[in-house]
Amino acid sequence: LDKVNADTSGGYVYLMDPGGELIYHPRLNLIRSGVTAENSGEVLLHDDSSFRDHYSGDERIITVRTVAYTGWKLVRVIPMATFQTNILSTRYLLILLVALALLAILTVNQLISYRITMPLRKLDQSIEAWEAGERNPEIYVGGSAEVEHLGRTLQSTVGQVQQLMQDVVTEQEEKRKSELDALQSQINPHFLYNTLDSIVWMITGGRYEDAVYMVKQLASLFRISLSRGKTVISVEEELRHAQHYMNIQKIRYKNGFTVDFEVDESILGCCTVKLILQPILENSLYYGMEYMDDEGEIHVRGFREGEDVILEVRDNGPGMKEDEAALLLTDPERKPSRGSGVGLLNVHSRIRLRFGERYGLEIETHPDEGMDVRIRLPDIPATKENLKLLEEGKRIEKVKEDVPQEASRKDG
Repeated sequence: LDKVNADTSGGYVYLMDPGGELIYHPRLNLIRSGVTAENSGEVLLHDDSSFRDHYSGDERIITVRTVAYTGWKLVRVIPMATFQTNILSTRYLLILLVALALLAILTVNQLISYRITMPLRKLDQSIEAWEAGERNPEIYVGGSAEVEHLGRTLQSTVGQVQQLMQDVVTEQEEKRKSELDALQSQINPHFLYNTLDSIVWMITGGRYEDAVYMVKQLASLFRISLSRGKTVISVEEELRHAQHYMNIQKIRYKNGFTVDFEVDESILGCCTVKLILQPILENSLYYGMEYMDDEGEIHVRGFREGEDVILEVRDNGPGMKEDEAALLLTDPERKPSRGSGVGLLNVHSRIRLRFGERYGLEIETHPDEGMDVRIRLPDIPATKENLKLLEEGKRIEKVKEDVPQEASRKDG
């Protein structure tokens, strides 16, 4: 019994005879000295049973067992506080187990969700890159069978779109080349006829030096026009072509107008589309100078403006209304009634196709005072590598290297 009562949970066991006299009690000495007491009288009323007891303000569970051959009673006393403590411990243990189970469920759920959503997120990032304008985005292909199939389908779609875009660019490039060929073929007959007619009259009149000068200018003009089939040349070559053209026109018009070229030397080695100045100068001649009562003036300037190269043709002709000038770069059905037959819209479109939407022509008209046509080009050095890339229809975003420039040209 001493070993049993060594438990410190709060309960204890004692032994009493049939008359209620204590035989063994862990607190026997305290009871006999009157310090404490035991409710043994209540126990005698119960045989081999358990009951609740309120003694000295404490609620207890008492279990009674009778020893058969002696009649003694073995009594087990357990305070209710011990039960409550055990229940509370069990409750805490249960809460802990539930919390651990929820944590495990959440962890497994996160792992499963990550394995499901991770491929979708990567695929979404690929789509966002495509929407942002990346031309060749890396489309993610992976994850579950459904997500992988979706990625492969999107990858195929991106490839088809890129191929279609390339086909459109190629088609437009071929169209512009055909228009350029048409421009050259249309320049040649009428212009060549008038020029040769002027040369014949010079020879007939004995103006041999002028005739030789015209022939040289005409030869140089067509040599640059051909440019070995190239469509992109340097600004210097384009200016030289324009100068030859205007020199011939000045003799044909008997110096009825003046023209001057003022170009910054630093832009002479930049790239430009071929035959963009001549249609503009032709436009100034046929629609400006012929209607002048006084001497006509044409000014050609070239300079840098920020990161761009600007070529400007300004005349003092009659100009035109602003709404009519706006149609020059927007109405594809509008055709020049005179000249080469290819209008400013052709020049504008060829520049934008080659260099991008932010480049091309800008027209500013002043009725009865003249017109100002500006050509905006990117600042790209005319190196062999850059010229080759541009001929292949590729865009050049950054300047690759500087090119030594020749001396400034200011020709009248």
